[in-house]
Amino acid sequence: MSLPKSTDAWVTKGTTGLDNLVFESGRPLPAVEDHDVLVKFHGASLNYRDISILTGSYPFPRKDDIVAASDGAGEVVAVGSKVSSFKKGDKVVTLFNQGHQSGSITITSAGTGIGGALDGTLRNYGVFPEHGLVTMPSNLNYLEGATLVVAGLTAWNALYGLTPVKAGDYVLTQGTGGVSLFAVQFAKAAGAKVIATTSSAAKEEILKKLGADHVINYKETPNWGEKAKELTPGGVGVKHVIEVGGPGTMAQSLKAIQFDGIISIIGFVAAATKEQPQFLDTLVNVCTVRGLLVGSKDMFEDMNKAIVANNIKPYIDSKVFSFKEAREAIQYMADGKHVGKYLVAPLACSSPRNTSPRSSTTRPARPSLSFLPALLAAFPRLQALPDELEVWGTFLDRYLTALIANAISNFGTPPSPSRRRPGQVSAQNGSETLIRNPQPLGIPFHDNQGTLLSSMALPIVLVGYGPLAPLLSSRENDDHHSFLQFSGQFHVDTNTCDRKYSVRCQEFSSFVLCAGGIPRLAA
Repeated sequence: MSLPKSTDAWVTKGTTGLDNLVFESGRPLPAVEDHDVLVKFHGASLNYRDISILTGSYPFPRKDDIVAASDGAGEVVAVGSKVSSFKKGDKVVTLFNQGHQSGSITITSAGTGIGGALDGTLRNYGVFPEHGLVTMPSNLNYLEGATLVVAGLTAWNALYGLTPVKAGDYVLTQGTGGVSLFAVQFAKAAGAKVIATTSSAAKEEILKKLGADHVINYKETPNWGEKAKELTPGGVGVKHVIEVGGPGTMAQSLKAIQFDGIISIIGFVAAATKEQPQFLDTLVNVCTVRGLLVGSKDMFEDMNKAIVANNIKPYIDSKVFSFKEAREAIQYMADGKHVGKYLVAPLACSSPRNTSPRSSTTRPARPSLSFLPALLAAFPRLQALPDELEVWGTFLDRYLTALIANAISNFGTPPSPSRRRPGQVSAQNGSETLIRNPQPLGIPFHDNQGTLLSSMALPIVLVGYGPLAPLLSSRENDDHHSFLQFSGQFHVDTNTCDRKYSVRCQEFSSFVLCAGGIPRLAA
C-alpha cells in the first residue's frame, strides 16, 4: 500500500485576524521515519487558543505557516520500524505539548505545542513522533476523543496535578466551556461536590445533567464567590476553583476558596473589573494560585484510564462542522455560541465550501420503494418526504448513532469470507474482507448468490460519517473509504472525486451522504 505524500490542511498565515486561517491543498507530508507514526484524522476540536494564535495574542511559542489546531483523533495508517507503542489500525489522540512526557512542564517542552510551534491537527493526515500520541479511550468515538487533548487534560491537571481531588471535596467551576464541563465530570467521578456558575437557565440544566450539585447564576448573583462559600459545610469554602475568567472573575474565586485551597488558572475569557486582586490576597486567603498549561503524557494516560473506568463521555456542542467549514467553526467560537466542546470532522471534501448560491434545477418526481416506510420509521421526525431532504450532520451524529449501534451488532475480528452466514454482509476492499452482522430491519435483500440478507438500508446509508468512520473505514487504502457492495438491488460505493457516498437500487435512484456532513435524499 502506498502512503500519502501530501494532505489538505488549514494553515495559519499571519496574526491579524481569523482570516489568517488559510486552506492549503496538497501540503507535503514528511516521510515516516523509524520512530514516526502516520495518522489519518477523523475528528478535530478547536480551542480559544486557536483564536489567540490567529489574532497575535498567544503568549507561548508559535510559528507562521503551521497547520492549525492541537486537538485531533484518528487512525494509525503506518508506523516506523522502531515504533513499539502503536500498530496499524490503532485509535490515537494527539499530545498538546509533544515534549511534555512527565513531571512538571519546562520552558523547552512548552515550545513543542502543536498547532502553534509545530504542525497541528486540522488536516486529513499527519506524521507524529511515537511519543507525541496517546491511545484513545476505548469507550469513545473519534469525535469524542478529539475533545480530550486540551480541555480534558487541562481539567484533569487542575484537579489532580498538584493536590488530587478526593471524595467530599467541594469544587467550583465557571461557565460551560470544555474545561469546566470536563472538571464537573471528573470531580463527580471522584466523589466530590460541585458548585458551578453559569449565565442562563438552559446552561444550568446542562450542568445539572452532568452532575453539578449546586448551580449559581452569576448574572443574578454577582457576588457568587461568597454564595459558593456559603454552600459548603460550615461555610469554609471550596477546595478547588477552576478559574477560566481571569481578571474578570479572580476576585470572586478568592472569596470562594478555603484555607489551603487551590485556584487553577486556565483561561482569561472574562473582561477585567474594578475589583482586581493582588498577590498578597493569596497570603490573606492562605491559598495556592496555580497557572498551568494542559498536562503531560503520563497525566493523559491516567486520565484516559479514569474515562474508561467511569465511562465518562465528553459533552459536545450540538453544532459539528465539516472540514471545509473550519473558518466558520473558528467564528462560531469567537462569537461565544458554543457549549462544551465543538468539533471539525476532517472526513470532508478536499476544497473549502463554495458559498455561491445553488443553481436552479428541475427535480424529478419522487419515486416509491418498498424500503421507504422502514426508512421513515427509523426517522420519526421526518414524516413527510419531499423530493430532496437535507438534514445537517449534527442530527445524524446525535440522533442516529445509538440507533446504528443497535443495528450493527458485530465489529470484532472479521471471519473468513467462506464462513459467511445468512444475514451477514460483506464489505470488500482489495484483498480485505470485513463481515458485518446487522440486526434485521424488516426488509428482505439478497446478495449475488441469492442468500437472504437482513436489511442494511439504514447502516449503509450512514457509512463513513462521524462516529461510524472508525468502524467502517478502510485500513488498506489511503485515498478511498471502504465500501459495501451488492449486485442487483443494492449498491454502495465511493465517488472519490468529491468524497460522496451513494446508495443505489433499481427503483430508488440514490441516497447521497456528503462526508462533510450534509446528507441528501435525491430522486
